[in-house]
Amino acid sequence: QDRHGALWLGTGWLKEGGEWGVLRYDGAQLLRFTTDDGLVNNRVKALLEYRQGRLWFGTFGGGISCYDGTKFENFSTADGLADDVVFSLLEDRTGNLWVGTMGDLNRWDGRRFETFTTADGLANNWVRCLLEDRSGQLWVGTGIWDSGSGRMEQKGGVSRWDGRRFETFTSADGLASGMVRCLLEDRSGDLWIGTWGGGVSRWDGRRFETFTTGHGLANNQVFSLLEDRSGYLWTGTLGGGLSRYDQAQINLFTTADGLPSNGVM
Repeated sequence: QDRHGALWLGTGWLKEGGEWGVLRYDGAQLLRFTTDDGLVNNRVKALLEYRQGRLWFGTFGGGISCYDGTKFENFSTADGLADDVVFSLLEDRTGNLWVGTMGDLNRWDGRRFETFTTADGLANNWVRCLLEDRSGQLWVGTGIWDSGSGRMEQKGGVSRWDGRRFETFTSADGLASGMVRCLLEDRSGDLWIGTWGGGVSRWDGRRFETFTTGHGLANNQVFSLLEDRSGYLWTGTLGGGLSRYDQAQINLFTTADGLPSNGVM
C-alpha cells in the first residue's frame, strides 16, 4: 500500500502464463501497468515505495523498474545490476536501495550499483529476503538447493551487515535451515527467520531457538511472517495454513477454519 492508500499487486512471478504486470487499486478503480506502459517485465516479484514516493518493482527476469507516477525508468544487468531475477527490495535509513537477486546483492546509491557476494561474506548469492533492524543493521536471507556434492543440500543462511562487513549464520550455528525465505523483527527486537523445511528460528542476539511442526507449527516450509498489533506472531506456510504464536502456544488455522487455501504466501 502506498502513501496515498492505493494497493499495488505484483503478478506473474510464480509461474508463466499469469504475466499481468502490476496492478493498482485505489478503492474505486483497478489499473494495470505492463511492458506496454514501460514496465521492464510483466512478472513482478517485489514492490517497494521509496521515501520520495517513487515505486520500485523487482521482476522475474527483467531487472527493476522505478515509477515516478508518470513514467518508468528501468535498470538491468546492462546497468550494473547483479542479475535480472529480483527477489527482494529494501530502502535503508540512509536512502540506499538494496536489491536481492538470484545472483548476488546490490546496493544502489542513486548513481551506481555496488555488488556484494559470498566473497564479501554473504552466506549465498541467491538473496531471497532483506530486513533492516532497529539498530540500522541489514539482515540478508539467502539459500539455494545445491547438488554439487552429489546429493541435494541447502546452501545458505542469514548474513548481518553492520556497514563494514558481513557476519553469517548457518545451520551449523543453530539456524533451522540453510534456505531462508522471510525475516521479521518483533517489538522486543528479536529476529524471526522463516525457512524452507526447517520451520522458524528466533534469534535473540545470542542464540537461535527453533519452532517446527514438532512444536505445533502448521508446516516447516515457511513463506511469510507478521507480528500483529497484539503481539501475536503469524506464520504463513506451504500446505499447512496459518500458525499464530502468542509466546505460550501455537494455534493453527486452515481451510477447515475458512481459509481459501492452505498455501499462505
